[in-house]
Amino acid sequence: MAERKAEQLNGLEFTKPDMLSEALLVLGRIRYERDEKVRALEYFRRNFSKYDNVYAAESKYMEALILFQSDSLQAAKKSVFDFNNQFSSYDEWLGKSFNLLGDIYLKLGDEFSARATWNSVIANFSDMPALVKEAKDKLAALESRGAAPQGGED
Repeated sequence: MAERKAEQLNGLEFTKPDMLSEALLVLGRIRYERDEKVRALEYFRRNFSKYDNVYAAESKYMEALILFQSDSLQAAKKSVFDFNNQFSSYDEWLGKSFNLLGDIYLKLGDEFSARATWNSVIANFSDMPALVKEAKDKLAALESRGAAPQGGED
């Protein structure tokens, strides 16, 4: 039902921009949930390249997440940095993007940058307890696994 409504809104020329942006986000989420990531990226990219609102911010975050999940780590990192330039006023999605950036750094083998990124979330998003908890959980998981110091084996 949501998909049909979003498709209808997406095709209407006189729909308000926020409604069109939300429709693109919904269509992207549906494709993402169906594991149609390439198609999901198309909707997300159309959204954040055309709009500047909370739906577009979430779409930009989703781009970075999909790239990360696809092991396109440099592209995912670039997407997070682009997010910061384009949507930095959307705190929730900015914080989520930085938590993801920590994951990207860790997967790239840069434990120092991962820790610094998550510590930055803890220090700068104190008004968003869920984001802080996520960053603390990621740091705790890193500590509990006993990660080797940087400069070790590849």
